[in-house]
Amino acid sequence: TAAHGLAVSSPSASSLGSSNVDALEYATIEYVTRRHFYYISTNINGGANNVPTTMMSSAAEMTAHQTLQATSLHEERLSNTYRQLQRERLKARVSELAWNVAGSALGMALSYGIARILQGRQHVGMA
Repeated sequence: TAAHGLAVSSPSASSLGSSNVDALEYATIEYVTRRHFYYISTNINGGANNVPTTMMSSAAEMTAHQTLQATSLHEERLSNTYRQLQRERLKARVSELAWNVAGSALGMALSYGIARILQGRQHVGMA
């Protein structure tokens, strides 16, 4: 741990003699500290997703990279949702237009048919 700027001092001889708990505590802290720095040195800089280690020199840069990546994923999801909503609106407008055209055509056909029937009755009544 001295290479990382931290040093865990060993307990004094009097405290080692007085209690085995202090020695166990010291050994546990030393072990956890070593494992912690080993994890950081092997996983934080080298384990970033698709980012070369030369680009990642600190935890702050890694955090910034992860934040930007999460932001871009969020923006991509929002964009996909927006496109899907636009597609649904377009489909609804096309469907509405098709029904309007079909209704208008049916109305014109009915009006023409009724007009022909009435015109036919009017000619029959005159003759």
